[in-house]
Amino acid sequence: MHQFPKLNPIQSDLETRGYSILRASNGLKLISHLEVERPDLIIMDTRSSWPNSFSLCRALRNGKYKTIPIFFLSNAATKEESKKSYSCGCTQYFSIPSQLDSLYNKVREFAGCPRFEDPR
Repeated sequence: MHQFPKLNPIQSDLETRGYSILRASNGLKLISHLEVERPDLIIMDTRSSWPNSFSLCRALRNGKYKTIPIFFLSNAATKEESKKSYSCGCTQYFSIPSQLDSLYNKVREFAGCPRFEDPR
């Protein structure tokens, strides 16, 4: 699973639940990671840059990584941003923190269940 830097608390929760996390500080590093290892899914912050999340998602959907599920997370979710996210090809869009439980359920659905116990 690949993440951008703003997602540290979610990364910690997922690691506690038994998931392996690979991090990429920007889109170019993500693509570099993808050349070496194919993740079960990609989680991105909608506010990421270089390239922006929407451009990166579009590029991934038009290339050899088009089958990898892409989850977008936003802490300032709007209907417009949600539409933009889905139009560029994201698989799921979550408003964080209000949809955190939904995120974990979808991670389990798409990436399997190594040890899915709520650590809270």
